[in-house]
Amino acid sequence: MYRFGELATRWVALDTWSFSLSFDGSSPAMQQLRSQKQVLLKLGGVDTFASVMLNGKEILEANNFHRQWSVPVKQLLVDGDNTLVITIKPAAAESERLQAEHPYSIPALRQMGAVGAYTFVRKPASDLGWDWGPAYAASGIHGDIELLGFSNAVLGGSFMSQAKRGDTFEVTITSELLVPPGGDSGQLTVSIPALNLQHKQAVDLDTAKTASFVSTFKVNASDVELWWPLGYGSPSLYNVSIKYTPDSPACGTAGKVQQQQQPGRRGVSRRERAQQQQVAATSADGAFRILSGVDLPGALTFKKMNTDSLAACQKWCQETAACQFYTFGPGPDAFCWLKRAPKLAGAIFGVRLDDGKYDLTEGVTLNGFNLGRAKNTSSVQACQAHCSSTEKCKMFVLNAGKCQLKEPWAGAYALSAGVITPGGYAMGITSVTPGGYALGGASVTPGGYTLGDTAAAMEAEAKDLDEFMNEVIEIINSDMPMTEEPADITDITGDAEDVAAACAAAASSQLSHRIGFRTVELVRLPIAEAVKDLFPAGHKGWDVESSFGVNKTNWDGSWAMTRTGRWDHFPKSSDNSDIEGESFYFKVNGVPIYMKGANLVPLHILPTNVSKAAIHELMQYALQSNMNMIRIWGGGLYPVDDLFKLTDENGLLVWMETMFACAPYPRDPDFLQNVATEVTQQVHRASWHPSVGVWAGNNEIEGSLGWYSESRTNKQLFAGDYIALFVDTIRNIIKKDQPSMAFVDSSPSNGAIVDDERQFVKRWGEDWDPRYGDVHHYAYDADCEDYSTYPKAKFISEFGSQSYPTFATYAEYTAPSDWQVDNYMTGFRNRRFANGLEVLETQFKRHFRLPATWSAPNDPEEAYKLFRSFFYITHMQQARCYEAAINYWRRLRSQPAGLTMGVLYWQLNDIAAFASWSGYDYEGRWKPLAYAVKRMYANLQVQAIQDGPQTKIFLVNDHTTAVNTSVEVSVLSLSDSADAAECAVQQQQPAALFTVPVAPLFAEMVWTMPTEDLLATRKGCTKTTCYISVTARGKASPSAAEETSESQLFLVPLKDINLPDPELQLSEFRPLRPSQNSAEPADSDSADSPAGVTFTLNSNRPAVLTNLNTKIKGRFSDDAFTALHPCQPRSITFYPHASVEQLTAAQLKADLAAESLFDHQYGMAGQ
Repeated sequence: MYRFGELATRWVALDTWSFSLSFDGSSPAMQQLRSQKQVLLKLGGVDTFASVMLNGKEILEANNFHRQWSVPVKQLLVDGDNTLVITIKPAAAESERLQAEHPYSIPALRQMGAVGAYTFVRKPASDLGWDWGPAYAASGIHGDIELLGFSNAVLGGSFMSQAKRGDTFEVTITSELLVPPGGDSGQLTVSIPALNLQHKQAVDLDTAKTASFVSTFKVNASDVELWWPLGYGSPSLYNVSIKYTPDSPACGTAGKVQQQQQPGRRGVSRRERAQQQQVAATSADGAFRILSGVDLPGALTFKKMNTDSLAACQKWCQETAACQFYTFGPGPDAFCWLKRAPKLAGAIFGVRLDDGKYDLTEGVTLNGFNLGRAKNTSSVQACQAHCSSTEKCKMFVLNAGKCQLKEPWAGAYALSAGVITPGGYAMGITSVTPGGYALGGASVTPGGYTLGDTAAAMEAEAKDLDEFMNEVIEIINSDMPMTEEPADITDITGDAEDVAAACAAAASSQLSHRIGFRTVELVRLPIAEAVKDLFPAGHKGWDVESSFGVNKTNWDGSWAMTRTGRWDHFPKSSDNSDIEGESFYFKVNGVPIYMKGANLVPLHILPTNVSKAAIHELMQYALQSNMNMIRIWGGGLYPVDDLFKLTDENGLLVWMETMFACAPYPRDPDFLQNVATEVTQQVHRASWHPSVGVWAGNNEIEGSLGWYSESRTNKQLFAGDYIALFVDTIRNIIKKDQPSMAFVDSSPSNGAIVDDERQFVKRWGEDWDPRYGDVHHYAYDADCEDYSTYPKAKFISEFGSQSYPTFATYAEYTAPSDWQVDNYMTGFRNRRFANGLEVLETQFKRHFRLPATWSAPNDPEEAYKLFRSFFYITHMQQARCYEAAINYWRRLRSQPAGLTMGVLYWQLNDIAAFASWSGYDYEGRWKPLAYAVKRMYANLQVQAIQDGPQTKIFLVNDHTTAVNTSVEVSVLSLSDSADAAECAVQQQQPAALFTVPVAPLFAEMVWTMPTEDLLATRKGCTKTTCYISVTARGKASPSAAEETSESQLFLVPLKDINLPDPELQLSEFRPLRPSQNSAEPADSDSADSPAGVTFTLNSNRPAVLTNLNTKIKGRFSDDAFTALHPCQPRSITFYPHASVEQLTAAQLKADLAAESLFDHQYGMAGQ
């Protein structure tokens, strides 16, 4: 990623690589696994064209990054050495071969610097290069690899769908079972515990039949808390359990277990025993700490005896090396069970004792019985405090930055550690390590892969597995052990029951999921009907020129790919006639919600390098920016479960796309079948996530049919290919398994004329037409600060303008010699335009005074200054472009000809330190755009615009209640100072001050005044010496916090204003303590992480387009102010990134700098 590393490592992508692993088939663990009726090799993800060999026999030809694979291998496993080899061919070369062999020419978009023909390879299209990232074309293993052995049926997957009919939710859960040779029978139980709902069914499994079983629940809507998007309620979730229990568990040769009852006495149940049990945990000093009335979940009982002496039980545990805990039950059925917990390196297991203190054991964990969701922290103290404040919590496991609370239970034992997993015996043999495709110190050569010292690690792991298997077999097959003082074995009640329960638990399999009850509708209505649905009673919207739905649309054609491979502007084929069109908006639980968000692209060129922490940070950025939807772009990869988990928990809706983008794809039978398997797996996985609100078939492929000469000259052929793939294959799969899911065949698209359970009739036409569907808008030749150039589209799922990364991030991946505007590196890291500087500069010249030249070859200091100015202007121009567009589309929600109900800007994040459209750069730093978006996406927003001779004020209210809003309009001078007396006068003399109610879910024009008259309220003000500032304040409810929104309006282009030196000042640096951080949480809630540093930003004159710079990784609570007035200093908090181990106020003060447009404006106005 550094400098030209993409080119220096290109040879890696062009070579063939083999990954190999050897394991001993004679080990006890493997012998146990091989004794099962069925053994499957499961591959969680291979990138992409891979031959899989086991012991010299090819068992699989994989060809799809996006799917999982499963192959029976029982007959191929042998005693002694077994060798697994995965050989991966270069994706770029293979894609070009397939393209050449195809019976007719299918074009592919070829971005600058890209390799291969991505449409012929089922891997992320952007891997082969895109206009915001490099072309590494990586190959490797990105999913787990395991051997799964089973003699009883095993739960292999599940999916769900829901629909609301009247006041009832109908939830359909489909459970899929893997069936061993000879079949099986058992009981399938599906339950929603919190609702006391359970569905049991006896299943008779035949290998010749499909092993899918449906469980249906009807739930009254009034009995559940609904799942809501951010800002509209709580994203409530309910646990779902799916369990299969075989009638005849196959878990080894059961030994003889004696169970006798004394006359006149009945056996005591496990739950009754728990009422009398005591649990003790050993500690470093050898003493015991007592926890009463519970049993330990997930701990392994490895020895048992009868005794009514607590002292004897303690002594026995002390003298037994493996004993970590014991459970003692007094009374007539007294017993002592010695226990040990599963090993987990780095984990800390804490038990909350009767005295409220905690006993800690390192290196062990307990499986299952989680209490709530894990908390992000690495602090033992914070984890203890979390447990102490949580009802029912008696213990916790702290591992890998997560604190998981545990609830003790007295149910049947489950052997759930080591190699025994729910559903059967399994031994992990993955050769992929977190952090990349390469294995530690292993040597890598083209055509071969040596595991290096990984083999030693595998040998050590196998030894642990063997030991554990021996212990398990011993437990299952043994009678009760005898002690030096013989126990009365006739008094042992329930122990045969316990062994049977252990056997059944080992053979049973269980899946856990969460669901959220909600409805998501994509509403497509004639405009007149949509207006009635969207507008509050008595409101007709603003700027109505004629009857509902009839107005002029600002649509002047579209951008497309020319035959020479360049983007160019194609004029609209017909005139701008009056339009009607159709709505496109989402209703969640019956509420029409304006969607505010961005598009997500892959986070890294290697998927295995994406950590949970990185995903968490990115989702936090979206949430902190007031987003309620993200779009998973079709040119990347399907999200991992960690991302879905966060979107579910935080109320962030997901626009999900299948992975196809920007060019026609093949439709031969093999390709369609491969895609069908891929989409089925991904749709099933996503079905459990209530945050997934809509599926789309692809990104821009409908529009792409007009980009290439092949598709333009043979429309019927490529339209047929399109329908076969995206309608007949992908849509049918989604609608079959998710019948109530909203679906669009392409983004953007004109939608469908008919879209129901019987048929889908597509509305062909210009996919950029704002009358129908969603729109992608890019117009690089238009003035991006002029809102009239933007289309009155119903939903904008992409639009944007470029900028470079923050300079701190760019500097990490380049050398000082690269920091010149005309340096080759500047162009190398901009893949959008061959003449990228020219395109950007054309836009800049409209609004900023630029230097006569960006080149200073003989003056390094001046060259660096020009380079920093160039970066600053790209950032500020981008923020102002988005501000003009988003504000326009936000207020269009209540204009009948617009009815815009969503904006998803391009793009949320970066895959590299390249020029892009992102607001959040590759290192997680916020660009000025990010701060602007946070303000634009606020639920209560004020806008000041200049419309001809008028200045107009709009208020946008996304709340479901009316907001009584106070509005203050001021005319401020660029010569204003920080003089206290002058500030007092200004505060007492606003140009306008009024209060107005704003209807719920609506945008209203609340005030207007001729601009000249407005300027006249401040003596000496002209369009070049003053600006308009508007502040709005309101509460969504009496108990809600007050919301404040601001808008500053300059009345001429900034290049026409001679700005004063604002004399920016940074002062009052002080550390932010966690207890002080009530307004906005830090990125990490760990008690021992730095909370932040607060400081004051002020000026002596108005500062235009402020920007704060620091090399310290983190974000500010606010920045990129359009205008900072000297009478309104800002208190700002810097939140350091989690990787910053320590931050003091002095450190931030020493590194922080503030700048404004004054520092980057060249020459004088009018020159």
